[in-house]
Amino acid sequence: MFTASEKTDVILVVEGKKLNVNKSFLSIHSDFFSDLFSANFKEGQMKEIEIKKVSYEDFGLLLATFYPNPQFPNDQTVEKLLEMARRFQRQD
Repeated sequence: MFTASEKTDVILVVEGKKLNVNKSFLSIHSDFFSDLFSANFKEGQMKEIEIKKVSYEDFGLLLATFYPNPQFPNDQTVEKLLEMARRFQRQD
């Protein structure tokens, strides 16, 4: 899901693993990413951005909710997903 394509324009690095994503798409779903990718932050001009203090698994779960046919949380992941949604200002 997060491989490089003509639609991806930035790489998020979480625990050393790379996720190719689209800035505009993430910005629609998250105020955090909208702010991060703006001209007000140096990250807005970077091609790779490290996301710290989050596990790859938890961050992937959050990103999956932005796309059609999202992974729905189960009893084990719902708390983490809510935590990630608050931290990264998930809209909707």
